[in-house]
Amino acid sequence: MYYQLHFRSKASSFPFLTFLSCNRHIGNNYSSFYRNPYDTSTPKSFPSRQSQLVPSSNVKFSRNGHFPYKTRHSEQLEIDDVVLSNKKITSFIRCEDLDSAVRVFDSVKVKTVITWNSILAGFSRKLGYIEETRQLFDKIPEPNVVSYNTMLACYWRNSDIQAAKSFFDQMPVKDVASWNTMISGFSRNELMGEAEKLFRAMRVRNEVTWNAMVAGYVESGELELALKLFKEAPVKGVIARTAIVTGYMRSGNVEMAEKMFLQMPEKSMVTWNTMISGYIENGRAEDGTKLVKRMMGSGIKGSKFISTS
Repeated sequence: MYYQLHFRSKASSFPFLTFLSCNRHIGNNYSSFYRNPYDTSTPKSFPSRQSQLVPSSNVKFSRNGHFPYKTRHSEQLEIDDVVLSNKKITSFIRCEDLDSAVRVFDSVKVKTVITWNSILAGFSRKLGYIEETRQLFDKIPEPNVVSYNTMLACYWRNSDIQAAKSFFDQMPVKDVASWNTMISGFSRNELMGEAEKLFRAMRVRNEVTWNAMVAGYVESGELELALKLFKEAPVKGVIARTAIVTGYMRSGNVEMAEKMFLQMPEKSMVTWNTMISGYIENGRAEDGTKLVKRMMGSGIKGSKFISTS
């Protein structure tokens, strides 16, 4: 069906490339879709990975964001190659195929910061890959805030709190996501004193910031502080409200949990599961069963929910 398209744009090609990458068929062969969008011929075969991904030993990095173009045509070809390679890397990482992502990365002659960030994200998601991720980060010619945030998240993902704190303090650029990563990390580890210091020091907060703090207080067993902060929050989203429901259920205050649940304008599957499990834990399995039936009767679809049987 794809090959029958008379014009292949990046928008039409990317879903096809993602499908191929997850099914182990992607190759540099498909850069031709960008180079000659009017070519509707079908490739006769898929090239082997070894033949299509040859690591480059003489990689030249663009430190100022410009490519060594000679003509407008060659410039467009270089841009298309980089864009396609970046998407290949991202696709392989989404499919948890880091080895293939690395091979594509090594084959890219001119790497942009997006190229580096894409492969860095792949390494950062692998547990136990702190050293490898840091080595890769240190090789980035001009890391941006996304690069720093990815490295920071890697430290937290591997529970290296001291390294995360030190890295955050040394970051030359920080955005809201940087602060939220730290606050979320402290909150998940029940270090609410540290989280609160950063929270109070933040000049700009968003919903993620408030959610992390409210949920953190609930997980630390400090429901009163969670409620106080929840009242101050300018935006009260599903995550924060669900956290409060969790806090009420854990403290045995089922009535207040029900009140919060009923007042919620929208509910996630986590919200429903929290109420159902809360009923069971508080000895009200019958109410949990009723809620399951209500959820299913409302047409709410979910792959998993807690059984009351």
